[in-house]
Amino acid sequence: MTASWLKQMKWDHVYVLKGHENFLNKKQNDSIECEFPIITSFDLRNRNTNSNVVIVDFSTSLQYREAHIEGAIWAMRSRAAEYKKLVSENATLIVYSREPQLSVLAARDMKKVFKNPKIFLLFENESTWRAAGLEVATGFTNLSTTANDIWYKPYERSSSDTGAMQGYLDWEVNLVEQLKRDGDLVF
Repeated sequence: MTASWLKQMKWDHVYVLKGHENFLNKKQNDSIECEFPIITSFDLRNRNTNSNVVIVDFSTSLQYREAHIEGAIWAMRSRAAEYKKLVSENATLIVYSREPQLSVLAARDMKKVFKNPKIFLLFENESTWRAAGLEVATGFTNLSTTANDIWYKPYERSSSDTGAMQGYLDWEVNLVEQLKRDGDLVF
């Protein structure tokens, strides 16, 4: 859809990556092929007594803020150098994301970043974590980088910033006039 919009706006170099449609369109329940072993919350609870286990959460920062396993490090795939500083080379890595496909991609990235890593994937959710007896935390704790991966709507921000909300509403109301002035928009 994005490529279609950009083409309509007369952008010349717009391409759609072929061959990944099946991977990107998988639903949560679809099976995912990957080369990494999968760990359950119950197994993780038993392993977590070992201080050498590190959970790296690649969910969006908003999802991480809502709920994450206590002690998990929030990370972004594009900033491997920053999360690598927080994890020892010989740690057992538990990779999690609310999007299972992203977990697989992140684990593949980590395989390139660390020497001979022990990587497991966790595909379960908050209710399963709680059932297994894992502590679930909220908020921005253990961030490996600045949480600027997504644009927060004013009502999603951690503080109730009425100025930000008013700024957003003003922008939205003035958008039609701004588009008219732009001159680049042809549809």
